[in-house]
Amino acid sequence: MIRGINVSGQKSIKMADLREECAATDMANVRTYIQSGNLVFNSALRSSGKVAGVIEGLIKKRFGHSVAVLVRTVPELDTVARSNPHLKKTGVDPRHLYVTFLNDKPSKQATAELREFKSGRDELQVVEREVFGWFPDGYGRSKLNNNFIEKTLKTPATTRNWRTVLTLLDMAHGK
Repeated sequence: MIRGINVSGQKSIKMADLREECAATDMANVRTYIQSGNLVFNSALRSSGKVAGVIEGLIKKRFGHSVAVLVRTVPELDTVARSNPHLKKTGVDPRHLYVTFLNDKPSKQATAELREFKSGRDELQVVEREVFGWFPDGYGRSKLNNNFIEKTLKTPATTRNWRTVLTLLDMAHGK
């Protein structure tokens, strides 16, 4: 998942061009989902950090953008799909669920700071390297956005709605 491309006309990258660039590396079966920088592929590289570095490097070289790339394996995405604590609540509309993927697991102190901040009825729960958000009044109205989470937890992050998370997981499983 690529942070901050094709948002409000900033850091524009055509997904067809990105697929082509990635396919020229060791990545196979490269597919994209919507325009916000979602890639699904197979790679011989076994380190998520190395994969992220390859993608960050090719985006910088080919498109001139310095961006953060956050990589999750299929088992990690499976865990995310099973671990959303908001799904256990009654009356939660999945259209109001989001996942913020973190580059690094945050410190206990940073996680405690995030828990202390309140914004309306919005709720955030940190589980390992993900922040599960429930925004009953809409994500666009919340102060608990990606930039806030990044700043508070002191790690690069990128946020996806629940539908996108599940679609990426289906794509990763070849559906």
